[in-house]
Parts: sequence; structure tokens; C-alpha cells
Amino acid sequence: MPKDRQPDAAPDHPGMPRWVKILGVVVLALILIALLLQFVGGGDHGPGRHQGRDSTAMYGELAQVSP
Repeated sequence: MPKDRQPDAAPDHPGMPRWVKILGVVVLALILIALLLQFVGGGDHGPGRHQGRDSTAMYGELAQVSP
């Protein structure tokens, strides 16, 4: 074995694995997309979009009925 060769210079702890870094980037991207959709609006969401125009009157009548 020649003396001019240096031993492996690799550190004991090489750092985070590649899959951890990729997973972190994907999770961060999904969080940023969700925040962007919240600020932009994301459309008309909620239970009211599945009901007709008269459905609020029906729920109001049900709330006023007493046993």
C-alpha cells in the first residue's frame, strides 16, 4: 500500500439521505400550494354551493318549529 494514498475522507455522518430531502421539498411545495389557494380564493366552497336557492328558507322554518 503506497504511503501517498490518503484514507477515505468521508465523514462519519454523511448527512440526510436523498429521499428525506426530496420528501421535504415535496411537502414544502404542497404547503405552499395550499396557502396560495387559500389566499387566491380557490372558488366558491362550502355546503351552500350544493343547495338550491330556497334551502335557507327551509332550514329557517325547521329551526323555528318547536315540539
